[in-house]
Amino acid sequence: NIMNLRDKFFWNIAILVCVVALLWNLWHLYNMSSETRKNISKFENEQVGTDVDLENKVSKLENIYLERDAIQFIMAENPVDLTRVMSAGGSSNKRRKSIYVSGIINRANDSPMALMNVKDKTYNVVKGDSIAGGVIVNITATEVTFEKNNKISTFDLGVKSNNFE
Repeated sequence: NIMNLRDKFFWNIAILVCVVALLWNLWHLYNMSSETRKNISKFENEQVGTDVDLENKVSKLENIYLERDAIQFIMAENPVDLTRVMSAGGSSNKRRKSIYVSGIINRANDSPMALMNVKDKTYNVVKGDSIAGGVIVNITATEVTFEKNNKISTFDLGVKSNNFE
C-alpha cells in the first residue's frame, strides 16, 4: 500500500490548494471583521438629531419664509369691483389711468429704476427723467413721486413693507 509518486504529488497539490483557499478566506474574513468593527464604532459614536448641515439649511429656509411672510400687499382698489372690468348700464369704462407704475428695480449702484406705463407703452425711468410732460422727482423701493404742472403725484407700488431699502 505504498503510494506511488504520482498519487503523492496530486495529494500535495490538493493540500496546497486547500491551504491557499483557507488563507484567502481567512484574509477576507479579517477584512470584513475590521470593516464591521469600524461601522459599529461609527454607529455608537453618532449622535441622533445633530446633523449640523441639515439644521443650517432648515434655519436658512425658515428665515427666508419669515421674510416673505412679512411682506404685505396693499390693495389699491376693491378687487371685487366689476366696473373696472366691464361697464354696467350707462356707466363708462374710461376710468383707466393713463400713467401708472408697474414695477421698481433696485439696481446695484443705489439708483432705483421704475417701470412706468404711459398710454399702454412701458418706459424705464430714473430720478430726474421727464415723461408724459412731467418729471420724476423721487424713486424709493415702494413708490415713485412724479411732478407735472406743479402738481405732485405719488404712485404706490402696492407693497406695505419689504427688506429692500
